[in-house]
Amino acid sequence: MDEKDFYGSPVTITSVLETSGVTEVSRKPWLFMFVKAKDCWLLLPASIFTILSAMVPATVAVLLARVFDKLEGFGRNEYSSSRDFVADVQWFCFAIAFVGIGATLFSWLGLTCFLLVGERQQKRCRQQVYQSLLRKELEWFDRKSDLNSNLMQVNRCIEEFRMGVSECLEMLIKSVAMLCALLILSFYYSWRLTLLVMATIPVIVLVTSGWGILIGKYTTLENKHSENTVKVLEWNLLNYTWIKIVDSSLLEKRKLDAASKMTSHSFLRTKLFFNLNAGMIKFLALMMFIQSFWYGSFLVRNHLNSSGDIISCFYSCLTVSRIFSTISSQIVSLRTAHISLKYVFKSVDCSNVSYEGGFQPKHDMMGDIKISNVSFKYPVRDDWVLKNITLQIPANHLLYIVGKSGSGKSTLASLILRLYHFDGKITCDDYDISRLDRSWLASQITLVQQQCILFGGTIFENLSLGCPTPAAPKLLNEALQITGLDQLIASLPAGLNTKVGGGPGSMTLSGGQQQKVALCRALIRDTPVLILDEALSAVDYSQRILILEKLKRNRRRRSTIIMTHDYSEIADSDYVVLMENGKIEEQGVKIDLLNRKTRFASFQYQLDIPDDPFEHRMEEEEVGQRLDLVQDLESQAHKKVSALRLLRQLWHVLTFGSRVCFLLGIIVSVVNASMTPLFTFFLSKLVLGIVSVGQQASSTYMVKWSLALLCVAFMDGLSLFTSKMALSQSSETLVDQLRNRAFDKILVQPVCWFQSANPSALSSLLINDIKNLRTVISDAPSQLISVIALILIALVWSLIVCWKLALVGLSFAPLFAMFSILFSIVLQKYETEYKEASDNVEGVVHESVLGMKTVVSLNLQNYFQARFNNHMNRMNHAGKQRALIISIAMAAQNIAIYLSQAIMLYYGIKLVSEKSITLVQMIQVVALIMFTVGYVSAMLSSMPNVNKGVLVFMKILTLIQLPDNLQESYGTTKPVMKPNKPLLRFQNVQFSYDPNTSPVLDNFNLSLYMNEITCIVGKSGCGKSTLLNLLLRLYSPQKGSIKFCGANLDQLDMSELKKEVAVVTQNHYFFDGTIFENLTYNLHKTVTRAQIDEVLELVDMAKFVHSLPDNLFSRIGGSSNLLISGGQLQRLCIARALIRSPKVLILDECTASLDPQNTKRVAKIILGLKKHVTIIMISHQREMMQIADTVAYMEDGIIKEKGHYNTLSNRKNLFYQLIN
Repeated sequence: MDEKDFYGSPVTITSVLETSGVTEVSRKPWLFMFVKAKDCWLLLPASIFTILSAMVPATVAVLLARVFDKLEGFGRNEYSSSRDFVADVQWFCFAIAFVGIGATLFSWLGLTCFLLVGERQQKRCRQQVYQSLLRKELEWFDRKSDLNSNLMQVNRCIEEFRMGVSECLEMLIKSVAMLCALLILSFYYSWRLTLLVMATIPVIVLVTSGWGILIGKYTTLENKHSENTVKVLEWNLLNYTWIKIVDSSLLEKRKLDAASKMTSHSFLRTKLFFNLNAGMIKFLALMMFIQSFWYGSFLVRNHLNSSGDIISCFYSCLTVSRIFSTISSQIVSLRTAHISLKYVFKSVDCSNVSYEGGFQPKHDMMGDIKISNVSFKYPVRDDWVLKNITLQIPANHLLYIVGKSGSGKSTLASLILRLYHFDGKITCDDYDISRLDRSWLASQITLVQQQCILFGGTIFENLSLGCPTPAAPKLLNEALQITGLDQLIASLPAGLNTKVGGGPGSMTLSGGQQQKVALCRALIRDTPVLILDEALSAVDYSQRILILEKLKRNRRRRSTIIMTHDYSEIADSDYVVLMENGKIEEQGVKIDLLNRKTRFASFQYQLDIPDDPFEHRMEEEEVGQRLDLVQDLESQAHKKVSALRLLRQLWHVLTFGSRVCFLLGIIVSVVNASMTPLFTFFLSKLVLGIVSVGQQASSTYMVKWSLALLCVAFMDGLSLFTSKMALSQSSETLVDQLRNRAFDKILVQPVCWFQSANPSALSSLLINDIKNLRTVISDAPSQLISVIALILIALVWSLIVCWKLALVGLSFAPLFAMFSILFSIVLQKYETEYKEASDNVEGVVHESVLGMKTVVSLNLQNYFQARFNNHMNRMNHAGKQRALIISIAMAAQNIAIYLSQAIMLYYGIKLVSEKSITLVQMIQVVALIMFTVGYVSAMLSSMPNVNKGVLVFMKILTLIQLPDNLQESYGTTKPVMKPNKPLLRFQNVQFSYDPNTSPVLDNFNLSLYMNEITCIVGKSGCGKSTLLNLLLRLYSPQKGSIKFCGANLDQLDMSELKKEVAVVTQNHYFFDGTIFENLTYNLHKTVTRAQIDEVLELVDMAKFVHSLPDNLFSRIGGSSNLLISGGQLQRLCIARALIRSPKVLILDECTASLDPQNTKRVAKIILGLKKHVTIIMISHQREMMQIADTVAYMEDGIIKEKGHYNTLSNRKNLFYQLIN
C-alpha cells in the first residue's frame, strides 16, 4: 500500500478515477459494459478456442458417418475379409481419440480465458460500485435507509453477473457454434432432414422466451424480499445487547421467518418456471430428434440418402437436442445476470455520482468563517433544521455553540464542512466554500462527532487516518498526553499496535476511549479549524475538564469550535452562541450573558459526567479481558465432524413434508435416469431400421419404435420437471431451516461471542452463501442418484447384451472416479481462498459505507480506495488460480470421454466383424455407456457449485453446533415483589471477565428497596456497567449471589422478569421501521394512540413527532437516525420505557445527550414514577443524583460510600471529590 494513500492525502475525482481505472458508465447497464479494448487479447483467443472445441462434435459426427458407411459396405460383402474391414475402420476410431485430445486443449484454453474475462468484469463492476459510493453526496446515504441490506444483495448479484459473463457466456458461445457446425453438417448430408429439424427451433425459442420473462420477474422479487431478510439479520447482529435486554428473541425469530418465507415463495416460483422450461425443452428436443430419425428412415428407403448420411444427421440431432437444452438454460442464466446487474446499478445508482472540483488555495486556511443567511433541511424531512442563520467566527479564536438537542448544532458543523448543500452562503477566509474544492476544505477543517467511528486496524493506524504525512513522534506523543490515551497505550501489551475496530483478535474500547482516539486523531491532523461536536460526552467529568484545559492551550493560535450542552466546562471569558429551534437566539461572552439575565442565563448549570454505555462496551479495566474466551469459542466451533454425522444433521434439519418431497424427487430422479437405457434400447431399433445389414425395415416398424421413443421422451421431460421441482422445494426448506436454526443459535450466544463476530460476514453467510446449498439438494442428489441408477442399469443391461464390450467400457470408471476425487479436493482449497478474498473486499465496502461521514470529513477516500484495491487484487489473484484449476478439470473430461468412445467403438466393430455380437447389440452397449459417460461428465461439471454448497453447510453446521448460553435463559421461578423487603440484593459478589485478571467486582454488597430511587456513581472503570450486566444476567458472578425478590437471580424466569423491567441505555437502539413500531417493540400489552401521544408529550417529543410527514408512522432506524439529534433519540428511548409501565426502571446515563431543560423534565418524570416504580440509575449529573433516595459511590469494584446526596456531599470525602 502506498504510504501517501495510507495517510489519506487529499482526494480528487481525477485521482480516484486514475486509482480505480474505472471509466464513466452508461445509464443503461448491459452485460458487456465493462469490456475494454485490452480484453480483446483474452476475448479473441477465448472465442477462437471455444469455437474450435465446438467443432469437435461435428468432426466426430463425420467420422461416425464414415464408420457406418464402412459398416454398411461390410454388410454388402465389399471387403475380402473381416481383418481388412477392421483395419480400414480403426483409423477413424483413432481419429476420434485424437479429436478428443484436441478438444481437451481447446476447451482448457477457451474456458480459462473466459473465466479470466469474468474476473476482470466483476473486478471493474465492484470498482464501479465502490467508486460510485465514494463519490456520492451524503444526502444520498440519508435517503437509503436500507443501504446495508442492498449492499448484501449487490454482492450476490455481482457474483451472478461474473458467472454470466464467464462460464455461461463460454457455454453459450460453444453451444451456438456447435449448433451452427452441426446444422451445416446436417445440411451437407441431408438438407431435407435438416429443414425438418429446424422447424422445431421457433417453438423452442418461443417457449424459452415466455418462461424467461416470468423467471426474470420472480428473480427481481426474490432480490427485493432478500433485502428484508438482511435487514432483520443485521439488526440482530449489530444490536444483540438490546435484544437480550428486552428478551425479544422470539419476536426476531418470527420476523426472520416471515421475511424468509417471502423470499422462498419468490424463489420457488422462479424454479417452477425454470423447471417447466427445462422439461419442455428436453421433450421438444427429443421429439425433434425422433421425428428426424423417422423421416431419415424414409429417405434411406427411397434411396435419397445413404445410411451413413442419416447416421451423421442422427448424431448431429442427438447433440443438437442437448445443445438446445444447454442454450435454453444459458439464456436464462444470462438473463438472470443482466437482471442482477440492473439491480446493482439501481441499488447503488452508479449513474448518479457527484463530480467534485473547485478552487484550491495555495496556502492554509486562517479560520475566519462567516455564515450568512443559511437555511437547511434534510432531503427526507419537510421542516427546516436551520433557519436563516447568520454568524461570524473569527480566526484563531475559541467559540462555544450550545443549545437544546435538536437545535441544529450538529447540522451547522456539517454545513461548515460542506457535507450537504444549503441555502445561503458560508465563507472561509472570504472564499465561498461552495466554490472551494471539498477535499481541500476537509484538509483544513476537522470535525469530531459524538458518535465516533474506529475502523478495522491498529490504534496507530486509526490515529494516522487523514494525515497527509506520517505523524511526527513529538506531535503524536503530545496528542496522546492531551487526550490521556498515553496511560491506556502504556497498559496494553501491543501498545499502539493493538487491533481495534472489530473482528477476531481486536480489542473493544469503551465509549470514552473511542472518543479519546477520535480527538487524538484530530490533534495529530492539526488543521487550522477544529470542530468538536459533543466529542467528549462519554468521558468522565474530571478527565474531560483536564483534556479541555490542555486542548485550549494547544489550540491557542488555532480556530476551535466546541458544541456542547454542558455549560460547566465553559469559562466565563469564552464566547458563547446559543441556538434554539434552528436559529441563533443569543451570542456573547459567557459572563456578560449571565449578568444580563438572558435566556442563556435561565438555563441551570448541568454537571454532565456520562459513563460508558453499559451494553457490550467494557470499562477501562475490562478492555481486552474477553479475547481468550472468544478464541476458545471459535476453536470449539471449528471442530471437525464425520461425513456420516453431516448427512444425519442434514436429514434431521428437513421437516416431514420436505423429507417427502426429497424422497419423491429422488424416486422420480431414478425414473428419469431409467429413461436413458430405455431410450437407447428403442434407439437401437431405429438404427437397425436405417442401417440394416442386408435388409430394409418397413414403415410400420419405424412408426412403432418412433412412437415408443416419443412416449419415453414425454416421460423424460415430465420426470425431469417433477424431480427438479420436488428437490427445489426440499432444498428451499432446508435453506430456511438451516438459516433459522443458525439464527436461533446466534441469538443465545453470550455477549463476548458477538464481540468477535463479523456481522457482515455472518449476514453474507446466512443470506447469500447459503443459497449455494440449494445446489447441494436440488441438483447434486438427483444427478448422483441418476448416475448411480444409470450406471447400475447400464452395467446390468450391457453385461446381459454383451459382457465383453461392457467390461471394456466399465474399465474407464476408475478414471472418472479419480477425476472426481482430485477435482473435489483441489477445488475446495481454491474455492475457500476465493471466498475469503471476496469477504475481505466486501468487508472494506461495508466498513467504509458504515462510516461514510467520517470518511468524507477526514478525506479518507484514498485510504479506503487503497485498501479496497489491495483486497481486490488478492481476490483477482485467487480468481485466476481458481479459473485455471476449474478449466483444467473441466477440459480433462474430454480426454476420458472421447478416448472411451473411440476404444469402445473400435472393439465393438471388431466383435461385429467376428460375428460375436450383432449390430443392434453393439449399438445398445455403446449408446448405454456413452450416455452414462455423458451424465458423469455433467455431474463433474457441476462440482464447483456443489463444492461451494458443501463449504457453506460446514460453516453453518459450525454455527448450529455452538453451545447454548443457558445463563441467560435458565430459570422457572416467577418473581414476586414484596414490600419492605430488599428488591435486589448483591451478596459478596465477585466477578471477572477473565479468571486470570483481577476481579471487576470484589466482594460486592448492595441492597435496593422497592419504590426507591438509587443512583450508582463512580469513575470510569469502577464496575458500574458490569453491575448492570450481571443484573440483566448477561453474565453470571463467579462467587456470591444476586437475589431478586428474595430468589436467586439465576433461578428466575427471565422472560417474566424482563416484562416487569424497562431499560434506557445511553446508546439508541432503533430498527428500520416506524416510530410506532419502535416504541411498541416487543410490548406485551396493547396501547392506544392516545396513550403514546401522552407519553411523547411527557418527554417533549410530541410536537417533533407530529411535525414529521407521517407522524408516528415516520421511519427511523438505520441511516434515518442521522436526521434526528442524539437528544431526540434519547427522549424516544425514555418514552419507549415509559410506555411499558414497568415496575423496575433501569436508567444508564439516560440524560447524557439532553440539554439542561430536558434533563430537568426527565428528573421530574422520575420523581413522579417513584410511588409505583423502583428506579436504578447510573449518572454523574447533579440533577439526577439530587432526586435519588440513595446514592451509592463505587470504586475498585465495591461500594465505598452510600447515603443521600446532601449527606455524602457534606462529608467531603470520595463522593465530594467526584462531583467537584
